[in-house]
Amino acid sequence: MLDGEHNVTLDEKGRLFIPAKVRAAFGEERTFTVTRGVDQFRCLWLFGPSEWKIISEQIRANTSLFNAKTRVLERRLLAPATTCELDRSNRIIIPQSLRDAAGLTRDVKLLVCISRIEVWDREEYERYLEASDEELVEAAEDLGDRIHFPEGKLKKEESNLK
Repeated sequence: MLDGEHNVTLDEKGRLFIPAKVRAAFGEERTFTVTRGVDQFRCLWLFGPSEWKIISEQIRANTSLFNAKTRVLERRLLAPATTCELDRSNRIIIPQSLRDAAGLTRDVKLLVCISRIEVWDREEYERYLEASDEELVEAAEDLGDRIHFPEGKLKKEESNLK
């Protein structure tokens, strides 16, 4: 399972270091696909090859040339997608167009999510955190209605902490 936050640096040539813990989650893969995220805040999404194959095939199978909403997805998610290969120093090159789209500067935050890595400019991520506090509470409440712990499991774990 992927998880974690990592502060990394984007160099002047657009090369982004991928930390060992992140690389390990993708096994032996040396390529990634990077594209725009879809939130109102600017970030990029980075996928391993198998994850990108599934997502891109599902989008393609469920879009129509004659549907305005699916054309937006094609234009904003599929069209800018770029395959990046790790170099010997475990860096990928983020294309200038995607760096601009995400507002990336030197200081970058990698958020390792369930099926993707989000690539944020650190200041943009801080703005996102400040603006999304209310959404976090609502999302947690919605999810809380769907998550159920086995009977007694949580109480047992709490008593072990004492």
